[in-house]
Amino acid sequence: MNATTDELVTIYVEDLAYQVKTGGNLLEACLGLAKDLPYFCWHPALGSVGSCRQCAVQLYQNEEDQHGRMVMACMTPIAEGMRVSLSAPMASQFRQQCIEVTMANHPHDCPVCEEGGECHLQDMTLQSGHTQRRYKGDKKTYNNQDLGPCVGHEMNRCIGCFRCVRFYQDYAGGDDLVALGSSENMYFGRHEDGCLTSHFSGNLAEVCPTGVFYDKVVSDSYTRKWDLQSAPSICSHCSLGCNLSVGERQGRVKRVTNRYHNQVNGYFICDKGRYGFAHSNSEKMLYQAQVKPLDESEKITCDSADGLDYVAQIINELGPENVFGLGSPKASVEENFSLQSLVGKTNFYAGQSDVQGVIQAQVLHQLNQADIHSPSLKQIEQADAIIILGEDLLHTAPRMAMSVRQASRNLGFTKAAAIGIPKWQDEPVRIHAQNQLSPIISITSATTDLDDISSQCLQLTPHQMCDYAKTLTRAIDGQLDMAKLPTKMRDQVQQSLILLTGAKRPLVISGASSQSSELIDTAAQLALALGRQSNQKAWLSYCLEAANSMGLGLLNKDAKHMGDLNLRLQQQTKASALIVLQTDLFALSTKAATMCESVRHLIVVDHLPNPTSDQADVVIACANGFETEGTYVNNEGRAQRFFAVHDTPGRPDAWRSLANLARMLSQTEGCSSTVTQLANCTNFDHLCDLVGQQGGFFTDWCDVAPNAGFRVAGMKIPRQSHRASGRTSLYAHKSVSEAKQPEDFDSALAFTMEGTTINTPSALIPQVWSPGWNSNEAINKFQQEINGPLKGGEAGLRLFDNHHRLPSAPNTLIPSISIEVGQILAHSQSFLFGSDQASHLSSALRKRSGAPSARIHPDTAIKMGLAGVSAVCVELAQAQWHLPLTRDASMAKELLLLPNHYQAPINVGHLPAAVNISPLKQEAP
Repeated sequence: MNATTDELVTIYVEDLAYQVKTGGNLLEACLGLAKDLPYFCWHPALGSVGSCRQCAVQLYQNEEDQHGRMVMACMTPIAEGMRVSLSAPMASQFRQQCIEVTMANHPHDCPVCEEGGECHLQDMTLQSGHTQRRYKGDKKTYNNQDLGPCVGHEMNRCIGCFRCVRFYQDYAGGDDLVALGSSENMYFGRHEDGCLTSHFSGNLAEVCPTGVFYDKVVSDSYTRKWDLQSAPSICSHCSLGCNLSVGERQGRVKRVTNRYHNQVNGYFICDKGRYGFAHSNSEKMLYQAQVKPLDESEKITCDSADGLDYVAQIINELGPENVFGLGSPKASVEENFSLQSLVGKTNFYAGQSDVQGVIQAQVLHQLNQADIHSPSLKQIEQADAIIILGEDLLHTAPRMAMSVRQASRNLGFTKAAAIGIPKWQDEPVRIHAQNQLSPIISITSATTDLDDISSQCLQLTPHQMCDYAKTLTRAIDGQLDMAKLPTKMRDQVQQSLILLTGAKRPLVISGASSQSSELIDTAAQLALALGRQSNQKAWLSYCLEAANSMGLGLLNKDAKHMGDLNLRLQQQTKASALIVLQTDLFALSTKAATMCESVRHLIVVDHLPNPTSDQADVVIACANGFETEGTYVNNEGRAQRFFAVHDTPGRPDAWRSLANLARMLSQTEGCSSTVTQLANCTNFDHLCDLVGQQGGFFTDWCDVAPNAGFRVAGMKIPRQSHRASGRTSLYAHKSVSEAKQPEDFDSALAFTMEGTTINTPSALIPQVWSPGWNSNEAINKFQQEINGPLKGGEAGLRLFDNHHRLPSAPNTLIPSISIEVGQILAHSQSFLFGSDQASHLSSALRKRSGAPSARIHPDTAIKMGLAGVSAVCVELAQAQWHLPLTRDASMAKELLLLPNHYQAPINVGHLPAAVNISPLKQEAP
């Protein structure tokens, strides 16, 4: 909701002249000038409604005016020559009176409140000068609600700012959190107890300025903000690369909060990114190496060095040319690169299914075209027409779904601007827009949560989606005879053309969950046609399989994946070994068992057990994403660095274990140059230099984030707050001697409170704090302008902006699926919660995951002889899956949707496929 123009005007604050941008409001301007002006109801992403009356200032007509008039800064547009005072007695007294009335019913529970120490209400109360309470009467009390496993409710703390419902309903599109009552008797909650349904509900804990809504997961093991050791991180749950701040205490991750990035996640993250950290504290975590010698039937536990020594013996015995590596889209670029260097590029394969491998190669090819631009999430919000092809965004790229929801309001903003209503005037814009939305065309296999804002919704099979997109492309280019189309399709295409007419910033969104390599190319052709129509670069965005799918694709330019590896292992005439990095073979291929049998030694490097590690001869435990440094490349090609939040000396980084293994192998004769280079990597900066030496997209790899030598005034950046306490008393029952804090040789961050946070580069900001601003609202002190980029520069590096070019996409064809009589085409359906092992280990998310079931259209069910059937047996190859059956009249016909769910027996790597489906016989009681 920041300024809409770059025109500068001069305003006077306390008689001092400042130049600010027009288009914004006075509160934004004052905060952007580092002035401390209290507020509650205003939020930079939500705009202004003027309900709290806390940002009162004195506005003067001219230099001679000594009295002025009081205005609310959040509702006052910027104008040339305006003169204001924040400290005028009338305004100051009014603000103090307002906060005193607001606090009259607020409980005195700061010592036990989850917001204590980072409370916006505390900060604003002190800024307003209200330090003593005079009210002696009874306070209003409310009954709290059970809002589910993630968000807690303490209604007695409410000050009626309306932020919660404005975010939940207006911004995130939820409908089960409402404002009940009127005037001074307001209640913010549900009509009845029950879990909040929005996938963004956790943001309420950050949006609420008082602690009415708090993070229940954090409360289960509570630590004050100032006692958390924090580090900047990147979400690993999807391909969007949302920025996180991860807090740790006593070796356990305690909480995850949003870390502001202007171009990516802004002020909000999804609940999976916020609550999906429990895997890092799980008892299932691997802590030591496990080795199964040839003469033993069971694995024995040993330390990492001994495990690596055993692996080195295996490689020396078999010969390096007979050792293969399988990377992972969930592992960082540096970890994948280390494995690639160890086994060589010819023996390195991507840990992706055949379909996903081809899709990733096609995505790289399309986004690398000169006429195609892959927009950031912030830019997606500026699109004035969007076509979604085959992606249920809320479950595959949730933060993108929120950006699409904001983009749907652009028509309303345009209409409001035409009569002089600025974008930040939230309620007047909504009243004038009257639910008029920018066109969203949703073409998916089943209904989605974005259907409520979509102008056109089509439920088609992936093949039908391709046909429709191709037809629409030809129609946009004027190369289609509409009369030759079937009546239904002609009407649908004509409706789409009407919706797209006049679009200046049209966007096409597709992705990997469609499991259709053809749809990837079709989406690109449609985007190019829209770009030609609007005379600009085509806007095209893909949602990918995992956090580092793009980075793995750039490393694996030859697009070698599971099918190629399986074929090569079958052709091997000599004994071989396979090193698997953070990948479960059984989740990617129905031929996983055959692959395991094809190699003499199966070696797994991972931090959590899985069916592949259960089969392995050697398991090397490695640090998880919160315990190591690394880089993910997100879906738009933005490389972003994450850092370890705490030290784990007993569980080395995966890249460091592979470098140590290379060091052992480098002592043998005939060692390859890549192994020697990897062996010389003693810290993370050395590894980054090595990645950068590849050139191309990796040329500026060392510029992704400051290196370990970066200092501010000779000091590192502290992970701990300057108020951190209790380092000695924590372990007083063992010893009163304070242990030396571990040193971090891999980054510019320190595992202490010593250092400075002044002038910190954006990529290194672990948490936000500024004098007088203890809550996350302190982010305004770090921004160049409100809701704009950070002063420390834009974190990360967009690789596609460097104009490097990839070779043409490999001509790898996925065999067409033959549907025999009695069979049906099965595709996977994604679930945000519980779809993977990491989120499944979070008890809060597990409770919200729901029960998996197969879905089919009622007409298709009748055709398949499944009328009245409640459970089915699905057969693919030698596998059988038993699932409940749900009939869904809103999904595409001739299609079976199987759940991509951790509790379901089906793995997404097995699909799409033609399956046999039959009623499941119920056993007699």
